[in-house]
Amino acid sequence: MGFLDKLRKIFSSPVPKDEEKKEEFSLETPISELEGKKKEIDELIKGKTKGLHDEFSVVFDKLEEDLDSLSKVDLSGKRENEKIKQISEFGRRDYLMIANKFIETMRNIRESDFDKINSELEKFLKASAKSHYNATFLIGKEIGEVSKDVKNIKELVKRFSIDNSDLFSQKDKIGNLLKEKEEIKGRAKKREEISKEIEKIKKIIKEGEE
Repeated sequence: MGFLDKLRKIFSSPVPKDEEKKEEFSLETPISELEGKKKEIDELIKGKTKGLHDEFSVVFDKLEEDLDSLSKVDLSGKRENEKIKQISEFGRRDYLMIANKFIETMRNIRESDFDKINSELEKFLKASAKSHYNATFLIGKEIGEVSKDVKNIKELVKRFSIDNSDLFSQKDKIGNLLKEKEEIKGRAKKREEISKEIEKIKKIIKEGEE
């Protein structure tokens, strides 16, 4: 059993049947009902994201341990070209700085904010790519362990997104319906305002003819 499988076994819980039930919504659905359902879905996602944070806590603890090991790597004794050693050392330092900042950010994200979790992970992967590559020139074992930790974090986020795809889909649909209803309401109000202006102009014209 892999690390993530053990982790999910510890934190996993059965999904209640009422959470699996799908409901259909349309522009005919009252705004109050849409807003109520959106709030309900937000609470469900918040609860599920709390479980994700618990899993993250374990993975981040291990990542911090492996980053500490990486920070203690000494390249001075390596019999390699000094330029290569310099590139690898700078890569190691930059990666440590970016990775530790990433952990701090992720630990401080609100438990209900999965979108923020996802976006910060993407930012980290992009920001650390070059320094990670440079560090691997002369560092194998330690950077390899860190890479496994990051892979586990990516897998947790991916699985969470897949496992809760129906909820995210419903939330997006309801959000779009509420937005469309608001736009329809705005257009109706604009038409009413234009109609009133037209009536005023007609009245002025009629009064002028009399």
